[in-house]
Amino acid sequence: MSLQNVLRGGRKSLLSVVAIAVGIFSVCMISGMGEVVAGEVREKVNETGISGITIYPSSGNYSISEKEVKYIAETSGVKAVSPFIFKSGSVVKSNENHSAAFVGVNDNIQDVFNMTLLHGSYFTQKNISASEKVAIIDDKLAEELYERSNIIGKDLTFTVQSAKAKFKVIGVIKSQKQGLESMMGAKLPNIIYIPHTVLKEMVGNSQNDKIAISCIAGMNEKDIADNITRELSFDNNITFEYENINEYISGLWEIVDIIKLFIKAVASISLAVGGIGIMNSMLFTVDARKSDIGVCMALGETRKSISLRFLSEAVILCLLGGSIGILLTLTATLAIEQIINISVTIPTTVFIKCIALSAICGCVCGIVPANRAAKLNPIDIIAR
Repeated sequence: MSLQNVLRGGRKSLLSVVAIAVGIFSVCMISGMGEVVAGEVREKVNETGISGITIYPSSGNYSISEKEVKYIAETSGVKAVSPFIFKSGSVVKSNENHSAAFVGVNDNIQDVFNMTLLHGSYFTQKNISASEKVAIIDDKLAEELYERSNIIGKDLTFTVQSAKAKFKVIGVIKSQKQGLESMMGAKLPNIIYIPHTVLKEMVGNSQNDKIAISCIAGMNEKDIADNITRELSFDNNITFEYENINEYISGLWEIVDIIKLFIKAVASISLAVGGIGIMNSMLFTVDARKSDIGVCMALGETRKSISLRFLSEAVILCLLGGSIGILLTLTATLAIEQIINISVTIPTTVFIKCIALSAICGCVCGIVPANRAAKLNPIDIIAR
């Protein structure tokens, strides 16, 4: 019966549905695009491989020894530790030089940094202790050199400062360079990981520049880093500092979430306007159907039944508008993909939330008309 009344509403019902459809379309599109952009930001940040905590001496004249690396590794709450040595150089192939940034690490690389292994393997303890000339490169450099990503077993010549040596590729990871370039807006050298023991031999330095650590999930990273730097500073009479990359990333996610919330709030204004339109339409409907309501009450229909009837009409109008709004959103996303050739995939959860929001809007905006209809006095109505 409620659906029949909605259909009998004619132009008023149509305009109410259109208002809700526009509101849901705005919420879906803006919220959906916000989710897409936030997902892109997260993907770019994850591509960089940036994570963990970096510990370093404040004085550039002091280097971290293996004894201090061992102490950090044994600290409570620390999951993995890796020396972190950074040197610039190049990759030589067919008399062509390709700029590169060499990072000296140990066999905990996969537990300290975020990276995705595509081919081969990570370093082993034997690779590090025996100072084997092995390397892990990214897929973009592999494609640049050999036009394919899987180049496991290939020998590459690396030049670091004045030293030159041949290395065997044992692993290929997903490129971290692209994520960094997109965030910094500048072209960067290729990132190549090699054992820190080998890099030290090539540059003639037996010490570590920095230490990268990751903590056990759920542990307080700030407290752990504070304790480590305090103990190292006390033992060596020099100030140690740290950078918590995860803290920076968490702060970035908080900013992204705030922006998403603000965007959703702005988009919800149009839905609120549509809801008010439905409320006004339903109030007019109550006045127009007073005689019908009076007859129904005289025949024994309860006030609760009448209230639910008008409330369900408001919900049906909003659900119809919500469904049309979702169809408009799907059509718009397909059009965007065809016109500018960019994939726009709005998460299904956005559509589910919008349908739920439509139903809630119908309930909220239908309460006043439903109560007004239920409180009418059948004697007064019939007397008129």
